[in-house]
Amino acid sequence: MRKGHFSGERFINGLQKIIDLKNQDRSAMIIFLMIFIMLILPMSIIITQSLRIVDLNYQVENLEENLSEVQAENSQIERQIAEKKNLERIERLAREELNMVEAENTRDLALTPQTEESQVLAAGEADSTGIFEEFVQVFRRAAAASFD
Repeated sequence: MRKGHFSGERFINGLQKIIDLKNQDRSAMIIFLMIFIMLILPMSIIITQSLRIVDLNYQVENLEENLSEVQAENSQIERQIAEKKNLERIERLAREELNMVEAENTRDLALTPQTEESQVLAAGEADSTGIFEEFVQVFRRAAAASFD
């Protein structure tokens, strides 16, 4: 037989030796697997869970920081809203920027809603000037009285 030549008989003999070794070491292999399962697997689960807890704690810290930032921003916005709703500020802006003045004399007009029947009666009783012209005259009188 040549050197480096593959022989089927040699291969089969080698496999039988491995099988014999496996049969002898089968109990040792079972013990090793049981130790692996009993020690390594639970340890890997513990390590995985510990890493998950660390990750969740990191996320909680980030969320708490975000929450405090949002609360601070909310407070600032609420202060801005309160400042903008301040009546003294609104009056000052009206006077300074819009050149408005406070009215000296005011009149309150009470308007009562009319039913359809009263509107029909009022339209029939209207004189030649018309309802719209009377309405305009009332406001002109009111405006003239406020300037006096």
